[in-house]
Amino acid sequence: WRIDEDLPRTRDTTSSGIPGPARWDFTGREFGLLFEAPLDSLPALHNDRIEVALHLTGNAPEGLLVAGELLAGDSSVFYRTGDAFPGTDVLITAVELATVEQRGRDLRFRAYVWNRELAPVRVARMSVRVEAGNPVQYGLFERVPTGFP
Repeated sequence: WRIDEDLPRTRDTTSSGIPGPARWDFTGREFGLLFEAPLDSLPALHNDRIEVALHLTGNAPEGLLVAGELLAGDSSVFYRTGDAFPGTDVLITAVELATVEQRGRDLRFRAYVWNRELAPVRVARMSVRVEAGNPVQYGLFERVPTGFP
């Protein structure tokens, strides 16, 4: 994880009692939060998916994206975003590894927040997780694991 050192953190101090948890304040900022790792360091098999979720405090402003991409060197070989919709407080994007044709190369996975409009937005958390693929989905082309219900 790479978090810009100057990315402000804020707390809600208007409520009575203990202040709420800290949030990253992206107001006036385009970038500031990045996850990057070699693809082969993630516990993902060829038909799994990598899901990125961005949780906000309040609704997502227009122009806010969470992006997931695969890079070979400096070239992007896969790019997908989860866009903000009115009333949304969670943005999600996913990389379906079965659709990536360049699996033999040294690939890097990146996920980041992109606040294109520099709008006021507070990020509660961002997560990256591997979700197991459906082993039957490609059953015509590869063996279905034994013990699958």
